[in-house]
Amino acid sequence: MKVVYLSKPMLLATPIWGSLVALFYPFLFATVQSSADDLQAVGAAIRAANYDYHASVNTLHVEFTIDIAHFGPSRFEMPKGVITWIRAGRKELLRTDPHYEYRNGDAKVWTAWNGKERVRLAYFNYDRDVVYGAACSDVFPDEISQCAIPALALGWRLRASLLGALNGQSVSALLETADPTTISKEPARILIGPDEYMEVPAYKWPIKRVLPEVPNGSVHTLTVWFDPENGWLPRMWTYYPDLTSSGQTPADSQAYAVAIGDYIDVPDRLTGSTRRFPKTMYVYGPGDQKCVVESVSVNEPVPDSVFEPTLTPGAEIIRNEGTRDEVRSNFGGPDGEKVHQEHLTRELAFNNQQNPQPLSPFDPVNPIPASGIAVDASPGNERSALWRSIILVASIMSLVGAMWFRFRSK
Repeated sequence: MKVVYLSKPMLLATPIWGSLVALFYPFLFATVQSSADDLQAVGAAIRAANYDYHASVNTLHVEFTIDIAHFGPSRFEMPKGVITWIRAGRKELLRTDPHYEYRNGDAKVWTAWNGKERVRLAYFNYDRDVVYGAACSDVFPDEISQCAIPALALGWRLRASLLGALNGQSVSALLETADPTTISKEPARILIGPDEYMEVPAYKWPIKRVLPEVPNGSVHTLTVWFDPENGWLPRMWTYYPDLTSSGQTPADSQAYAVAIGDYIDVPDRLTGSTRRFPKTMYVYGPGDQKCVVESVSVNEPVPDSVFEPTLTPGAEIIRNEGTRDEVRSNFGGPDGEKVHQEHLTRELAFNNQQNPQPLSPFDPVNPIPASGIAVDASPGNERSALWRSIILVASIMSLVGAMWFRFRSK
């Protein structure tokens, strides 16, 4: 709702306008005051609805798919098949469909967060049920930040195209200090296909202006469209930088956006009623995606064992990954280390069969495990190459994403 404030002294400058303003000014003031009260009420309703919704979901089990080709060909890779995201309190798990037939190095994902520590499993190619290794650290998993699309859509965990000021924050927390006078009634215009849009009645709220984290960096604004017909939940949010003086998108743009195409009713065991939950979601960048929920359960019991990794003999265990206190061992002790070497030999033979050019154990073109990341099978290197490569690939994808957004905005 846009409020236009009129200046009484300016209008009194002419005799005619002065008489009219003297007559109608009390009603004009009352209208402006009423509009301001309406914005306060809308803001209060949005705050309460989003806080209560987030706080009342104790457990969540969602199965969904991600289509990276919905808006056209994409160079980006995402897990294929059905993806499962489970949340219970502070614990979370992201895994891919165990029945999906992985080919060409497509990742089999299993990553859990127990509230303090992350465990990420990597698998061999020759047998997708054999664990290559388990890497543990106190850093929240990138896989969950990127692929738990329902959390992004509902604003439970915000992110940008690169690591930035919004990562990990939630809409409900940011609303506590947001200024309701910036709210306006404006439909959410959602891109649902190539050159195809839908408009949904909503209230637009620029809730946070994020200062740059680097000197002379670009200022970004988080804007959320809330849907009054769906319990004041987010319908779309954008994280866009201010344009330059020439009207161009700055080179350091971290632009990102997520929208919800439609909501469905989901039974809630605790309340005995239903609650609204996203069915179709869209993510814009890096690489536009469509996400469709296949099934969802709310506040159903989730055993702690779900978040515990199942290791196979010989699996490498890395504690405090990436720190000076990093410790490496094998599941099963000395015998496990021997088994791990046997697995590496089978992995090398398997990849040599798949590749027309046989690979030497010391070949720089390394065999690829089920994680989709290259691994050097040479003695002394096979244990660390996978984890170094994960970091390298993540950095490259972030750089490519930034370049893609800059090109897209021109």
